[in-house]
Amino acid sequence: GNIFKDQGLITVIGYFLGSSSVVMFATTRTVINGGYQLMTMINHAVWPEMSIAYGKNNMELARKLHSSAFKATVVLSILFAVGLFFTGEWIIKTWTLGKVMVSPVFLNLMLATLIANALWYASSMIPIAINKHEKITVYYMIVTGLSLLNSLWIIPLLKLNGAALVSLGIHLLMSYYVVRTALTMLDEHFPGFLRSLVTLRS
Repeated sequence: GNIFKDQGLITVIGYFLGSSSVVMFATTRTVINGGYQLMTMINHAVWPEMSIAYGKNNMELARKLHSSAFKATVVLSILFAVGLFFTGEWIIKTWTLGKVMVSPVFLNLMLATLIANALWYASSMIPIAINKHEKITVYYMIVTGLSLLNSLWIIPLLKLNGAALVSLGIHLLMSYYVVRTALTMLDEHFPGFLRSLVTLRS
C-alpha cells in the first residue's frame, strides 16, 4: 500500500510532469512529514497500554485511550498544519536555496492531507494493538491501488494539485473505514465517540 501511495505516485508524477515536479512534490512531502512523526510518537506511546487494556477486557479504559490519542493526534496535526500554512513556502524556499517554489494551493492541499491522515492514524492503532489489522491492510492496499490508477488521469489534468487530491482522497477513505472499524472493536457507537472528543474525561 505504501509503495502504491508513495513510490507509485512519484512515478506517475515523473512520467507525466517531469523531474522538476517530482522534486517539488517530494520536497513538500518531506517538510510535511514532520507532522506524521508527531502522530507516530503518540501511537507508540499508547499502543502497549491499549494492548493491555483490551487484553484485560477493560473497554472503558480502551475507549478513553482511543479518544485521548485521537484528540491529541488531530490537534497536533492541525497546529502543525497551521504553522506550515504561514511558514511552509518560506521553509521550502530557504531549505532549497530558492530552487524549489511551491504554489500556495498545492501546499494547502498537502496540509489538508496531513489533517485527513490524522483522522484515521490514531484509530488504526486499535486493530494493530490487538493484532486484528488484516482487513484494514487489505482495504488499504485496495484504496491505494485504485487511487494510483485514478492518478493516471487526475495528474495530467490537474498537475501537482491532482497528486495532492489523490493523497487526500486516500486518507479520507481510510478515515471512514478505520474509525468505524476501531469503534466496532471497542463496542462504541459513533455519537458517544463524538461526545468523548468534545468533553473532558478524568
